[in-house]
Amino acid sequence: MKIPVAVFALTVTSYAAVAASSAVGLLADYYHDCPASRGPQAAYLRSVIIRALSGDHAAMRSVIMNRGVFSTGDNEGYSEVPEALLRTLGDSRYAAFVASQPPSVRDAALSHLPGHSREFARTYPRTATLYHAWIAGQRHTSNHALQRTADRREDLLSMTSTVKAEARLALVSGRSACSR
Repeated sequence: MKIPVAVFALTVTSYAAVAASSAVGLLADYYHDCPASRGPQAAYLRSVIIRALSGDHAAMRSVIMNRGVFSTGDNEGYSEVPEALLRTLGDSRYAAFVASQPPSVRDAALSHLPGHSREFARTYPRTATLYHAWIAGQRHTSNHALQRTADRREDLLSMTSTVKAEARLALVSGRSACSR
């Protein structure tokens, strides 16, 4: 008698998983990668994903930022979120969302898109424009971090002067700087 109960429970669980997957559309893998999908917050997670897929900005932000309940842990399901939202909502709606967000959300919303392809630019011209501007900004930021500031020049001069003074002291004392 216990076997039919177990089969029934397995069937209900499988049906619930299939129903959840179809409701979350292109984000089914993401949903299943979130540990919260197997716990008491599963219904909340699913409802936010569904709202995100319908264009709710707060829900999109929650899902894209991959934190808390929306975290996939060590899995990489989060990387499919931006493209799934873009494909579901379309270029105009997704680009409007990205343009209205603070830099941290913009970074997450653009970083996993295949924006470097010509097909992407043809299919999603508004989002591609934002993507290319974001990439150009990333390059500028990276180069800017490497440029010396006045403080760094001063620190470098101070370190260089210290090394020269130690070298002179070593010559006078007859010992190498390495032997100290």
